[in-house]
Amino acid sequence: MMSTNSQDLGSRKSDAYKENLHKRFLEAVEIAANTSLSFPPDIRLLFYSFYKIAVENDDRANSETTSAAGNYDYPDSVMVTAFKMNALMQIRSMYTQSECKEKYIELVDKYIINAT
Repeated sequence: MMSTNSQDLGSRKSDAYKENLHKRFLEAVEIAANTSLSFPPDIRLLFYSFYKIAVENDDRANSETTSAAGNYDYPDSVMVTAFKMNALMQIRSMYTQSECKEKYIELVDKYIINAT
């Protein structure tokens, strides 16, 4: 059985990891929000889906990234809405919220930072 001190240490490490991940995610959102690069629809849907799930039920993330979210909102149409919902359902069934933050960061690294 783990001691209380071991559990506290594990909890602090987990909290530190989450804070670091959140900071890295916000930095990635800022980079993506300011890019002039264009992406094909399938890549935009990945950015959109990972972002939306990463900020779900996270008031702090929503308030800090509201301006960046606009870059991934498409004009409303039935077809676009269907693609967005399908992408969200698929991603949501495969990844946790923290994993979506990691995946979003990876997308920014791959398609924006390392694109040149």
